[in-house]
Amino acid sequence: LNLGQSVALGLRIMISLKLDGELPLKYSKIEIAKSIYNCSNARSDVYEINGDIRVANNLSTIFVPSSLQLPNGSASWTIRPYFRKYARIKLHPVREWKIQTPSLGQFPNCSRHFNAPAVLFSTGAFSMNYFHAFTDIFIPLYLTARQFDGNVVLLISNFLFWRKLKYYKTILKNFTRYDIVDLDVEKDVLCFSNLIVGLTSNKDFSINPLEPPHYSMTGFTQFIRNVYSLKRDAVTDVRKPRMLLISRKKTRVLMNEGEVANMARELGFDVVVEEMRSNLTSVALVVNSLDVMVAVHGAGLTNMIFLPEKA
Repeated sequence: LNLGQSVALGLRIMISLKLDGELPLKYSKIEIAKSIYNCSNARSDVYEINGDIRVANNLSTIFVPSSLQLPNGSASWTIRPYFRKYARIKLHPVREWKIQTPSLGQFPNCSRHFNAPAVLFSTGAFSMNYFHAFTDIFIPLYLTARQFDGNVVLLISNFLFWRKLKYYKTILKNFTRYDIVDLDVEKDVLCFSNLIVGLTSNKDFSINPLEPPHYSMTGFTQFIRNVYSLKRDAVTDVRKPRMLLISRKKTRVLMNEGEVANMARELGFDVVVEEMRSNLTSVALVVNSLDVMVAVHGAGLTNMIFLPEKA
């Protein structure tokens, strides 16, 4: 690609992902049918359903009672339960789910009934990327599920890649006291009285505390510190400040890394030059022990989530 083609491609990607400097998106909660609430915005679809709800995984269908009149007299509608509902990636597609009332005699029998509410969402699309795992999954899940204080069942589709990642599952398990339900392999009809389909969020890697449920990034980072038992909540000591300079060998390489490190030392920093390992527990412990983090723009900066407050 020449420069003009590269710029055009970048702009198309930004527009398709809606990352071009947009303002935080607001969510409303509109009762579109009896006990069915549309909590969506322009970026993501979110529905909250109350009643006799049956999740038939083999049909990719969420059945609601016929007594819950669906909007516009329809018998069903579909939803892509991912933070970026317009995301289209062939390699990691987001599975569509249908919400519908059953025809006479088609209401499936419950195989398992849960007394706790549930949240159904996808870990497909861009969430294979480290940055998107946080901005598309963990932060939206915090906004959506934190209200239940662990008394919630997580129903996850497109879970194949995440199933292999112990460090992602460690965070997921801290949202719930129940086993995670992998909808890629689940065969039972699962029944609930309260279900949220999709995840709430209003901006990339950020939380607007002025919007319901009035959580904040401070609360989210404290949640993450609790997950990894990180000891430093805030920068309070008067020692020589420690700086992490994230080193890269292949892409996003800081060409004058040595000069930057030496200058930082001359300015009074205790400098640590280190590559970020794949072991997220080790990364979290290292970053939390530091006061400043420096890196070339990229997914590696996601690790700032482990820094103490006021870093």
